[in-house]
Amino acid sequence: MRGVWAGQLLTLVKACFLSVALHGALLFAYFYTPARSEVGALAQAPASDLHARIFSYQVIRAAAITSQQATLSAAPAAVAPTPLATAQVAAVAAVAASQETIYDQSALDASPLVLSNVVLEYPTAADNREGLVSLEIVILGTGAVESVKVLKAEPAGFFEEAAITGFKNASFSPGMLGGLGVKSRMDIEVEFMPTNRGATVSGQR
Repeated sequence: MRGVWAGQLLTLVKACFLSVALHGALLFAYFYTPARSEVGALAQAPASDLHARIFSYQVIRAAAITSQQATLSAAPAAVAPTPLATAQVAAVAAVAASQETIYDQSALDASPLVLSNVVLEYPTAADNREGLVSLEIVILGTGAVESVKVLKAEPAGFFEEAAITGFKNASFSPGMLGGLGVKSRMDIEVEFMPTNRGATVSGQR
C-alpha cells in the first residue's frame, strides 16, 4: 500500500514540474518573443529605408550623369573661323565704321561731286539783295544727302532756307576711300543774284 502511494505521489510531482515548465515556456514566449521581434523590426527598418534612399539617389545621379553626357556628345562641336570668314567680318566692320565716321575731303581718295541740277530759288523777301551762303553738306556713302547746315550767311535771315532746300534734294557721287563710298563732309558757297532771280554755286572747298 505504501509503495502504491509513493508511486502516485511521484507521478503527481512530475506532472506539477511538467506543468510549471510548460507554463514558464509559454510565459517566456509571450513576453519575450514579440519584444525581440519588435526590436529587430525597429533595428532593421531604418537600415532598409536608408539603403533604399541611397540606392534611389545613386540611380537618379547615374541617370543625370548619363543624360548630361548624352547632351554633350550630341552638341555640335565649335567650328573654328576660317581665314576667309575672318576677312569677311573685318570687311563688314570696316564698312560699318566708314558709315559712321564723317571724313573731310582732304582725307578722301576722291571728293563727292554734285551730279544733279540744283534748283535754287531767289527768295522774294530778299528784295533785290545780293546774298552769299556757305553750307556744310554731309553726304552718305550712297551719295544721298544726310544733312545741310548753314555756316555763314550774308546778309543773314534771307537766303539760308532757299540754300538748304536746294541742296537737300541734290544728288551726289559719294566720297571714296579705299575703293569704298564713305560718309563725307563738303563745303559749298551759294551766291544769290537779284538780276536773274536765281543763284549759282560759286565755289567748293
